[in-house]
Amino acid sequence: MRMLAGLGLALVSVGCSGISTSTDHDPDFDFSGLSSFYWIDSLGPADDFTGSTVRSSVRAALTARGFKESSTDAALGVSYQVTTEPSSDATSTSSGDWGRSGWGRGWDGVGMSTGGNPPNVWQEGTLILGIFDTSTKNLVWTGSATTELSGLQTREDREKAIDAAVKKLIGDFPPGS
Repeated sequence: MRMLAGLGLALVSVGCSGISTSTDHDPDFDFSGLSSFYWIDSLGPADDFTGSTVRSSVRAALTARGFKESSTDAALGVSYQVTTEPSSDATSTSSGDWGRSGWGRGWDGVGMSTGGNPPNVWQEGTLILGIFDTSTKNLVWTGSATTELSGLQTREDREKAIDAAVKKLIGDFPPGS
């Protein structure tokens, strides 16, 4: 099978600007007529709450798009991975010339300084979904959603953030719909 062009998708940093999503799919795969999915082993989260919330949100989003969850004979297999990592904005850098130039005696030089404010650091979370053709076991669709995790202190906040990320991510699935 032809490799997906976006298999090595770079995860986009979004800082404080909301949810950033990126998707890619196999353009030769026919998604029409498919109506079932099942869960395959995932490289899941560090806690059960996040895992069950991701599964619930993905299940609801796929069901809303006409897919049914099945334990056997499903056309598509769904897998996910959740990652977290620190992110920061850059420090400022300035450079400049100093000195005097021209005819006669003089001095010339160049200087550079780095400085500015210390970087703003925050935690980002990324949900990566993979959807596979169960007959060939090939990846046919992949997507990632990245958002800032700062301020998600309660379970309700985390659940709302996961739901929003999944809805945005699966909004145009299947491709061509």
